[in-house]
Amino acid sequence: MVSKVADPLEAVMGEDWGILKIPASMSGPMIQYVLDLEKKIAGGGGGGSGSSSWTDRMTTAFLARKPQAMAKLIRTGGTSDLRGIRDQMDYLRKEGSVELERSDRYFGFVVDQAAEAEMMTSWQLADAGDGKADRTSHFMVSFPEGTDHSAAYRTGRAWAEEMFASGKYGDHFDYFTAFHTDRAHPHMHIVVNRRGLEEGSWLKVSPRGHFDYDEMRFVQVRVAADHGIELEATPRFARGIEERPYTDCEVQRARREERSPQTRAHDAVSRLRASLAKTLFVRQVRGEAGFIKGEHPNYSLLLRQAAQLIEEGRQLKAAGPAHQAGLKRTFDSGHKFYGELVPANIVTIKEIREMNAAIDARRAAILSNFKKIDAELSSLPEGPDRTRFERLAARTKTEAAQFMADAAELQGFRRPAADKAYQGVTSYDDFTDEISGKAKGLVLDLSRKAGLPPEIIVERYGGDEPVARAVAEGWKQAELQQLSAYYQQTEGLDANASQAKAGTTLETVHAEIRGIYSSARRDIEAYEGRKARLVSSLGTDDDVNDRFAQTVKETLTSLRLRELENGDRQALSSLTQDPDQQSLLARRYLETELADAEGARNGKIELALGKLDRDQQTERAKRAEGAKRRPRRDEDHGR
Repeated sequence: MVSKVADPLEAVMGEDWGILKIPASMSGPMIQYVLDLEKKIAGGGGGGSGSSSWTDRMTTAFLARKPQAMAKLIRTGGTSDLRGIRDQMDYLRKEGSVELERSDRYFGFVVDQAAEAEMMTSWQLADAGDGKADRTSHFMVSFPEGTDHSAAYRTGRAWAEEMFASGKYGDHFDYFTAFHTDRAHPHMHIVVNRRGLEEGSWLKVSPRGHFDYDEMRFVQVRVAADHGIELEATPRFARGIEERPYTDCEVQRARREERSPQTRAHDAVSRLRASLAKTLFVRQVRGEAGFIKGEHPNYSLLLRQAAQLIEEGRQLKAAGPAHQAGLKRTFDSGHKFYGELVPANIVTIKEIREMNAAIDARRAAILSNFKKIDAELSSLPEGPDRTRFERLAARTKTEAAQFMADAAELQGFRRPAADKAYQGVTSYDDFTDEISGKAKGLVLDLSRKAGLPPEIIVERYGGDEPVARAVAEGWKQAELQQLSAYYQQTEGLDANASQAKAGTTLETVHAEIRGIYSSARRDIEAYEGRKARLVSSLGTDDDVNDRFAQTVKETLTSLRLRELENGDRQALSSLTQDPDQQSLLARRYLETELADAEGARNGKIELALGKLDRDQQTERAKRAEGAKRRPRRDEDHGR
């Protein structure tokens, strides 16, 4: 059941997703999903090992159209006692045709009867399970049809050693392997003791833990390349696939029933997640295409073409070495346009590496520039100018964080501060200048009375959007220190007492300031509503009445109202830029006022109407003269 209307994604995505009706309990998790996904897409893979590969950046790897890596945890494959592990070993041995091999720690020795007994003892497997968690986990890495068996075997062993025995993903874990070739896809089974050898920690596969499902596939791609097997590890949304994947149970059931497996239908949440994933991926690809557009225009074009196809819901497929379906860069009569899915090898791993290098270089340059900006800002004295530059720098960092969500330096700029921290209003004409000025005056007085630097506080609220979380935290910490020092100096409080009082005062002051600017925003919204109603009233059959004139008075400043009552239609330029609409509105207002005007005011309004008439006649004459000259100029050009 939908319990609230929320827009949890607009703030973190920086674009309007409309009003999304989602359960209240899903609001927080959905925002976290977006943040995690942004980080994963921006950073690609390879986080655990620290090495670099052509496939590490998913925003370019998907162009290669290589077969997908397949590494997974078999969810029902764990065991908790001796009987379970022995039954599993018997199955993996395939009636003696397959040898089980221990980890490289034990030199890959074959698991014979003696080794099996020793391993069961060291793994501390009891005769009977205690009903608690499994003591082992069962993984499998699979390879495409036609893969050389020897290369697949070496890759499977290397993958197991990298994931479980290298220590790069937490503790060191013992394991044994079984290599099967009884099906079209050669595959390696890895059974792992979940208790770590050195720290005693438990192995856990989780998107938030050391063992990430995507990372397992990235590692497979890297070690496979060392043995001559070309794979890629891109998620489904990066290949234009929006359907949910098959479950293992469905695959097994379909095999028994000799039919094709069926995908699960999307529910509301999974469909939203799929849509978000595609949108975030497309946005990231386009952002990185912009990074390299100047130095590598062809690569930039290719990335933009790919993003366009995925956005349109086109599926990018890899059909094998002979017929790889991909993007084709087409040049027809010198005109570039978006390609189609055609049988063609159009991008090589070498080109992808070049793209990655260009993107990484651009990212490094951006981060280096931010460091220089930060150094320059820190050298400026405290004051409104420094605050203004800090806000501008934060806005630039927030824009960069959309496409560099994995950059540690930008983590504090990925989301705006909570509670509309430091969100003011922006003025854009005389009327909003008055609203903004009134709000600033109140904030100046409030800050001064609280012992805070008033000009700096006003400048910190100098934008119509909340600042990034990192900036808000820095400003609040500075204010806390200033106010604490103020209380120590003026009231003689000790450090703890002054800190506590400063914290309480800051909460109160900022709550009042938020209220001041919230009221100002409501006034501006009401002003915009009045403007829209006045313009929309043109051409209607409504009688001229006092309410129209009153709305005009509420919408114009006193200066503009005086100009209007002197017959100047441009006093209404904040409502509309159309001269004819200005004249109609001005006439309607003046005629309404004339109906009740007496004495000197009556004469003043009549003079204003007369001026309005003369100005309109002059304007019409100018237009007519311009219309006469235009055909002559056209004739001259034609000669």
